Amino acid sequence: MNNKMDNFEKHIAESGTIIFKFFLNISKDEQKNRLLRRLNKPEKHWKFSPDDLKERKLWDDYQYCYW
Repeated sequence: MNNKMDNFEKHIAESGTIIFKFFLNISKDEQKNRLLRRLNKPEKHWKFSPDDLKERKLWDDYQYCYW
């Protein structure tokens, strides 16, 4: 997480806001399908970020840590 987000979360937590974080656990194939849909449908392009591809390379590492 970047420093700006850390500071933001710290600020709102100190103000009494409860922060819940969720991990969406989907299969590697489903992740691939979702990324391809974003690329193949012009109306979904806004959802795509080049960072999605970087994160996809880390999928196995994330799963290892999660389990």
